[in-house]
Amino acid sequence: MNREYWRNELPHLIAIVLLVLVSIQAAELLVPGGLSFWIGLVVAMLVGLFYRPLVERLGYAPDHWD
Repeated sequence: MNREYWRNELPHLIAIVLLVLVSIQAAELLVPGGLSFWIGLVVAMLVGLFYRPLVERLGYAPDHWD
């Protein structure tokens, strides 16, 4: 792992963490009574599952993801 790898990867790691936090918070606000742990886990897994294909489709994926 070199600096170039982390320079390309770090923005995506930060973005996915922020998307997970924002998604869980949005779901908490939309569901009356709040979310259970398991629903929050499912939301986080869905964000993680769909992040990479979405970024690749939008053209923002780093070269080493090919």
